[in-house]
Amino acid sequence: MTLLAAARPRILVALAAVCGVLASPNASTAKECFFMDTQYLPAIPAGEVRAPSTDMCQSFCRGRDDCSMFTYWADSEKCLLAGASASPSTQGAVGAVAGFAECQDARLHLQEVCANTVPQNGFPGLTAKSSNAAWTSGRQPKKLECWPMDGVGNYKPCHTVKTLEDTFLGWPGKCKGLFKQEGITGVKDCSDSCEKSPTCPGWQVGDHDWCYHGLGHDCFVRPDFSPVAAQRLQHGQIRPLFDLTGWQVVGLTRQFVDTAEYFQDHQDAIAACKKMCYSEIQCQYWQYSPKFGCWIEDPWRPFAPPSPLTLDWAFRSTPFALDCIAGEMIMHFCPAGETEATTEVTCARRDIVYRPAATGWSDQRMVTTTVDCQKMCASNPQCAHFSYFRKGMCRLVDASAAASPVGEHAVASGPPSCLTTTTLPPTTTARVSQSTSLLVQGPPAQDGETLEYMLQMNFLIRNLDYTLLSNSYRRHFRRKYAEVIAKHLDIDLVKVMETPTGAFGRVELLAKEPHSMQIIACVLNEPALNRDLSAYEEVAQSKPMRHALGEVTRKSVTYGNAACVGQMLAESMPSAVLTRTVKAPEPTGWTRWWPFVLLLLLVCLAVAVISGALDMSGKGRGGALSGQDTDGSYSDGEFDPRSLNLGGAAPGGARGPLRYAQDHMRALSTAVKDRVPHRRGEFTV
Repeated sequence: MTLLAAARPRILVALAAVCGVLASPNASTAKECFFMDTQYLPAIPAGEVRAPSTDMCQSFCRGRDDCSMFTYWADSEKCLLAGASASPSTQGAVGAVAGFAECQDARLHLQEVCANTVPQNGFPGLTAKSSNAAWTSGRQPKKLECWPMDGVGNYKPCHTVKTLEDTFLGWPGKCKGLFKQEGITGVKDCSDSCEKSPTCPGWQVGDHDWCYHGLGHDCFVRPDFSPVAAQRLQHGQIRPLFDLTGWQVVGLTRQFVDTAEYFQDHQDAIAACKKMCYSEIQCQYWQYSPKFGCWIEDPWRPFAPPSPLTLDWAFRSTPFALDCIAGEMIMHFCPAGETEATTEVTCARRDIVYRPAATGWSDQRMVTTTVDCQKMCASNPQCAHFSYFRKGMCRLVDASAAASPVGEHAVASGPPSCLTTTTLPPTTTARVSQSTSLLVQGPPAQDGETLEYMLQMNFLIRNLDYTLLSNSYRRHFRRKYAEVIAKHLDIDLVKVMETPTGAFGRVELLAKEPHSMQIIACVLNEPALNRDLSAYEEVAQSKPMRHALGEVTRKSVTYGNAACVGQMLAESMPSAVLTRTVKAPEPTGWTRWWPFVLLLLLVCLAVAVISGALDMSGKGRGGALSGQDTDGSYSDGEFDPRSLNLGGAAPGGARGPLRYAQDHMRALSTAVKDRVPHRRGEFTV
């Protein structure tokens, strides 16, 4: 009996692995009690296992007596089991799915949190633990945990939709910072699409009847623009939780300052500020200060107050806090029975996503449900498959697209109609095996040419709009991506370049349609003259490389950032082999100057030879003119010119041998006239 009791958890886990979701009596409602982007910590001993799906991870938790909550990451199939004392956390939980071992426990817990919990004295606390302890439910309510979601993780539309502001009732509606909705024009279609989407705070129709959705900012004074129509909507209901008058909550975003004195008094400005937060279901905090303006939590910004709120993020003695005359911490919720029944696509699969081919057709739109995404695919003759992601992004692809495996509850993919039989393309496997069979080599060098070989690696980050990234984010990614590539290639960071002649330790980033970003990294081969780049290409196409690039992206940019338009995924693109000619090294020192020295020596030698030849010629002419015999002696009685002291320069001196000979002859003639007595008829010069 003792052995059976000890083996009970393992037996239940094994049965769950064999029977899967069918072994769970709550399988049909399991998805309704899951929380997105949340993890429960700390884990119980031996509480990290591998699971192929969220339901299986929940089954593992039910199979252990000490497990009450679980967390599941679909991309890595990691399942983390936690006990009853674990606390929820959003840090490092992007893409995670968490829940209770039994969905009944989750529903009871949510009922307490959503309907009854209030903060007591001691909130906000010094630590997260003390802040959670101040709530009657034992913890601060999480953002939107009281709003029902569908099986893909999208928030369900709520029947309760209230108009807060309207241009037909005098609201200016001149908001900036809205997002254009492609394919939607006109007031009716723009307003209908916004009412059906709980994540749409408001809509605006401007020039050319274009439709814009979003929260916006500075909606009151804009001299150069007036909309055709605009509204601010409130989806669901609001429950105030905590009064923030006299506080400053760090991490909020300023929406307007009444510098133009648009509002009649502070109460008008407070009402406008409150409505902005009430219209955005992911806004938990709003505050108004006459001096500093309206500040709210904007989910499309990369920063926000943590959960739970602590005194590290809330202050009472700052200038803003002393000037804050109104503010609230609120909860958005949709009452039970008021959510619209979302029709699921029965033929959609949760374990694949369609990725367009490099030369294939694709398109992306924002829709409300999976059904809308399928209808959009059916209305386009080029569309053969669709993939519907969280936050409402619908991807349409043609028949050349490939299906890749993904984690459950992250995406729904299928054909344009469930009435037709569509053969799914084979699921792509890790590209490591493909790349190892390919020989990536550069072209051979020509005669007398020396080439260095470089691999240009290309990656694609889907659903991250490069054009909406700030310059600080771009600089951050150029460095971070280079570090990831250098680490996986096991090379120094300086060997990763943005271009063959660009900066070291950086990558190049380019905007890629639709709403994606391309990474370009140039890496010099090791050794550089080796034209075989297969080893680098294998790493570039590997799953660990793609996973690491995706992790860096998701950790840096939250889903609330405007540049994030869906689930951010990293993909490998075809690489390119680059070559560059190695120039001969520039000569230095003796190597550079020896030809000039040799030439100078040759010139000096030639001058010396020519001077010697002329000197010998001059001596010959001088001897003949002075009466010198052929043997070099003078006859008896003849005048010997060698007895004269003629002076002058030596042959070949500064005046040259020819001038020396001329001077010599003149001196000889003069001496003969002056020193030798003339006898008439005996001597004539």
